[in-house]
Amino acid sequence: WKGLGHALAGGNGVPRLGAVGTLLPASPVAMAIDGGKPLGSAVLVIGSPAIDAPFKGGILVPMPAVLFFGLPLDATGHFGGGGTWYGGLPSGTSVYFQAWIADAAGPFGWSATNGLVGTTP
Repeated sequence: WKGLGHALAGGNGVPRLGAVGTLLPASPVAMAIDGGKPLGSAVLVIGSPAIDAPFKGGILVPMPAVLFFGLPLDATGHFGGGGTWYGGLPSGTSVYFQAWIADAAGPFGWSATNGLVGTTP
């Protein structure tokens, strides 16, 4: 896992996206958002490659392939979730992640976490 920067501040500061897991086939992975809008919701954007495109006053890191809408943030702006890493990716495959949060205090009504890349061993 490697952080890529490009976070966009909102009303609760600069949100952060982090992840843990080996990225080995069928291994557990977990992701967390911290510093998002309290009691807000986030959209997790997943894709490959990185496009680093201007979006909503910030930088959209992944080329959107999968979007998870409505991730609930708690009273501190935190979300945590996990699952099992997909086993069909070849070694050296990079997958990019970033969360966007509806936040009236951010530019154009949005804030965003840092981009994150996971590369399979």
